[in-house]
Amino acid sequence: MERELPPEFASLTLPDTIMRGTDVIAAVSANDWDTLRTLSLEDGGFGDARTRAWPHLLHVDTGHLDTPLPPVSQDPHPDERQIGLDTDRSFVLYPVGKRARCGPVCHG
Repeated sequence: MERELPPEFASLTLPDTIMRGTDVIAAVSANDWDTLRTLSLEDGGFGDARTRAWPHLLHVDTGHLDTPLPPVSQDPHPDERQIGLDTDRSFVLYPVGKRARCGPVCHG
């Protein structure tokens, strides 16, 4: 996509990523979905301006992100031991195609 600078800046050459960022911010401000779609398909997508584009595309209000998060509790979960046992057991691999040796109880 060819980009033109205003006449007073014609002698300047800006990296494509800066121009793309400017285009992305302008498209977000104008709610121009077609331009955002076109810019997203270029090499590198939205580039560094993705932090402005994606919240807009996903309809996310980022105004509350400046609010500090509450502290995370460092207390262990009441069932921490059982969770550990269950997690360890989930990684056990059993042989495929072999019957378990459990005697007459399993096999009648």
